[in-house]
Amino acid sequence: MPLYPPRVEPIKKKEQLAQREIEFLHTVKNNFEKEKLNKAVEKYRMAQLSILKARIHELREKEFQKEPYNGNLKKFEDDILDWTNKSTDNIINEFKVIHVR
Repeated sequence: MPLYPPRVEPIKKKEQLAQREIEFLHTVKNNFEKEKLNKAVEKYRMAQLSILKARIHELREKEFQKEPYNGNLKKFEDDILDWTNKSTDNIINEFKVIHVR
């Protein structure tokens, strides 16, 4: 018997995204130099991509098991493409609009 039960959702990826979001917010609010800001943006982007890929994997697994699911695979794939193509400045500006007041 496993020590931990299998996870249904990508919990660890959500936790990683939350941590990267906090780090990114700290970097933006404290006006760190451009190099540190760019590193925070890339870590945030990678966390976003990671959770989207995990959700795609989750949907494909449900599809393989022939379980009903409420998800749009195409939407996640479009979001991955969007996050891959976003510029660093665009991510910073969108983040500031949403999180920094």
